[in-house]
Amino acid sequence: MQIRALFLFFSMVSLFACSSAPQLQQQPQVSPDVEIVQKGFSLLLPNKDEWKIVKKDEFKVVLSKKGITNQEQYTIQALVVKLPKFVNDQEFMKFVSKRMKKSQQQSDGKVIEQHAQLIDGLSEKCVKYNSKEQYSGKNKPVILETVNFTCRHSDKDYAGVYLAYSKKYFQGYDDKNFAEKAETLFNNLELTAL
Repeated sequence: MQIRALFLFFSMVSLFACSSAPQLQQQPQVSPDVEIVQKGFSLLLPNKDEWKIVKKDEFKVVLSKKGITNQEQYTIQALVVKLPKFVNDQEFMKFVSKRMKKSQQQSDGKVIEQHAQLIDGLSEKCVKYNSKEQYSGKNKPVILETVNFTCRHSDKDYAGVYLAYSKKYFQGYDDKNFAEKAETLFNNLELTAL
């Protein structure tokens, strides 16, 4: 009986001591950056836990994540592509622009913005292609905003790496930092051996 009373007494003292001690604030968990390594390129992905791999093979990876609301969907697509030889950078930009426009013509969307430019990239010039397309939604239009980067691969003259960062959202749910996020992702892309 005394042992039980002592046990209860010490349990109460411990409970009181724990409840009166200052509580440690839990720090929010930050997902570590994770490197995705494919044949021909690697990509450092910030906040890996937010992204789900939709498709992955030797030369391609597709990832997606939800936005802040259910009205938003982000996608990253990175893959090795076959390219012809180009006489100069302008010919390369023209080729990429033509391919992007052809792809847009095959979709049901209406192109509301598009812009192509040559940028300094990995080891050579790259073509950056921004676009916005509008699709019919149930209640309001759906927008697909995409920033694409196509770079010639330094390892093989017939290959390139394509990286696309896109967001699908209902009108009014645009992301003011979208282009910045795409640039950050592009800056985390590296060419590797093919």
